[in-house]
Amino acid sequence: MAERLEIIGHEHIVFNDEQHGIAVNAVPFSKALFIPRKGENLYLPGMAEGGAGHYEVLSVTYLYDGDEDPDGIGAAKLVRINVQVAGVR
Repeated sequence: MAERLEIIGHEHIVFNDEQHGIAVNAVPFSKALFIPRKGENLYLPGMAEGGAGHYEVLSVTYLYDGDEDPDGIGAAKLVRINVQVAGVR
């Protein structure tokens, strides 16, 4: 799965199920209609075998990368959103 995450690259919302050690799914920023919030329930189709199902959002982490402009002012750019989920039975 680590190899698949490298292929995903930046500018994606990545849904991670840490209990099972898999990235359940990833959505490019350009296709995301909203960013899930802690406590919400989602149905996700799975990228990994057995990953599809209903999940609860445990946390949302926003990852930024610094990008310096010619004037030397640091500008942070959102590069990935990691959403930690847990399966709901």
